[in-house]
Formats: sequence, C-alpha cells, structure tokens
Amino acid sequence: MLLTSNIRAQLIDVLLLNIYAEKRVGYAVGKTGMAVTLLNVSRKLGQQYEYLEDHAISVLEETLAMEMEEPTFMNGNAGIGFGLHEIITDKLIDGDYDELFASRHDKVIAQIKALEYDEKNPFDCLDYLFFVNAVEDRISCEDKALCDSVLERLVDSHMSRFQSEFVRWNVRNMYYVFAIRLMAVINSLQSYSNGYFRRCRDLLLNNEMRLHTDDYISQYPIYYSYLYLTDLSFSRNEHSDESARLSDESLKNIITETLSFKELADVVYLSLRIKSVTDNRRKDLLSETIDRVTFEFTDDDIDRFECKLNKTMFASSDYNLGIYGGLWRVLILGWFRGNVDLGLFLGRYGRRRVS
Repeated sequence: MLLTSNIRAQLIDVLLLNIYAEKRVGYAVGKTGMAVTLLNVSRKLGQQYEYLEDHAISVLEETLAMEMEEPTFMNGNAGIGFGLHEIITDKLIDGDYDELFASRHDKVIAQIKALEYDEKNPFDCLDYLFFVNAVEDRISCEDKALCDSVLERLVDSHMSRFQSEFVRWNVRNMYYVFAIRLMAVINSLQSYSNGYFRRCRDLLLNNEMRLHTDDYISQYPIYYSYLYLTDLSFSRNEHSDESARLSDESLKNIITETLSFKELADVVYLSLRIKSVTDNRRKDLLSETIDRVTFEFTDDDIDRFECKLNKTMFASSDYNLGIYGGLWRVLILGWFRGNVDLGLFLGRYGRRRVS
C-alpha cells in the first residue's frame, strides 16, 4: 500500500491550493511544473480525475498570458517552454507550440547564445543544455550548434574550476551537486551517442577516481547511483566494476531515517532505473534497497502515513510541491510497495486545447 484514494485526494488538494497561491510560474518550482503534474495525474488516474485538466489548462493559460523576461529553466521561459513542449509532444493537450510560445522561445535561444561564464552560477548552463537538447526539433540546426558550443564551453569552464580547487571542501561539495545535475541531464536525454556527453562521462569517472583515492566521500546518496547508471548506460569499460562497487556500497550504507522525502524518492527512482539495465548480480541489492527506502514513506497505518506526508509537505514546500520535489513523483509514479508501476505513462485520455 502506498496511496489510498483518501490520501491521494488530500495530496491533489494540496497541489490545487498551492497552484493558485503560487506566485512563480516556472517549471521547477512554479505553476508550469504543477500544471504538468496535474495533467499526468489526470491521465494516469482516469475519468474520476479528469477535472484536473480544467485546473491545469487554466493555470497554463494564465502563465502564457503573463509578461515573462526571466530566461532560466528553473523559473523562467526555458522551463515554461520545455513544459509546454513536453505536454504537447506527449499529447496531454492539443496546442501549437509556435503559436503559443514562438517569441519567448526565440528570446531564450538568443539569451543562451549570449551567455558568459559566471563562477557563482554553475547550474544554469546545465539546465539550458537540457532545454536545448530536449526541444532540439524546435531549434534550427545553426542555432542548435551555436547553443551547444556556448553551453559546452561553459560546462568545461566550470568543470576545470572545480578540478583545480578540489582541495577546498566547499568547492568539492558544489562539484557533487554539479555532477549530479550533469548526469541527470545525460540520463534524462539518453544521448549516449553524443560525443560531448561521452567525454563528460569519462571526465566524471576520472574525477571520482581522484576524489575516492583522496578519501573524499559524497554526502549525497544518489551521486554514486547516478555515476554507475551513467557509466553503465554508455558501455562497459575499465571503470564499470569500480563505479558499480561504489554504488553498491552507497546503497548498503544509506541511513533512510536521515533522508528527505525528495531524497527517498530519488533513491527509489534511480534504483529502478539501474535495475532495468543492470545484470542479475545486483538485482537483489536493488530490490532490497527499494523495499527498505520505500518503507520510510509508506505505512499500513493510515494515520501514521498521513502524519509522515503532512510533516514532509510543509517542511520545504519549494522542493516538495514543485516538479523538482518528492510528492509529485509519488502522485505520478504511483508507487506500490513491492510492485512499482513503470508503465504509468501509457494510455490516453481526451485532449484539451490551450489557447
């Protein structure tokens, strides 16, 4: 048991209340991401929840009507454009991307081409790298090449800076966050034939060998799982056994009580991804990890489970209610203890048009 109909309804009510109260309009923590969540929940759960489409489309129309100059993926036009591209491509709504978003899209591309190195902000270039590759069919070949050139140069610059300052603990910790996000981009796009991403994979592995030799251990439980998944996804090589060992050790040593709801959700998600592509030797460990971690945010006692969710919900609303958070994953993925539904994005319901 993970979500009873009563608890699911409570979580949806929380999303609905927050989607109208939320001032931000972006994909990661704002209205666009919440609307995408509601559309996915509506499609998965069927006719009983079709009314969520009305709310989602209302919010999307409100978002598109706003003047938005912020270009970023986190809370700006790149994220809004990606969300719109995703739901139109996935046929969650009926709409024309160019008709709805062309002028903003062109502005984002122009701003990406003009980006310059900012030592204090290493993450925007990774988010834009995801945006450009995720919506590449909506970008001219010339603009795509220019954007890739700019973004890859910026990623290289940040990586070089991290490598030159690994001795500093704060730089090392920032690198781990940077590396996780870069690996998330690579694995989300599954661009394993991309020569640049292959080079990034090799650099990430070499950096880890260096850090591990110096007894630096990441405090982020998903780092080693991402490292192994990224390594495994390209092909077997001389690093695979070592990255697998680090991943296995990390999973065995996870103290689930110390993890946030988002971290718990991420561990389960990555364990499922690895389990789907790895060999039989690790499936038992991955299954045990999934059961152990899932137990932390499930409970057969409804009252206790509701207390856990309520405690989580209001601990850090930015990350739990936004698309980057944990609660939306539970709603969309429909996890059940011992039986995780990976086919949840199958099936189609009626499409609504955004105007």
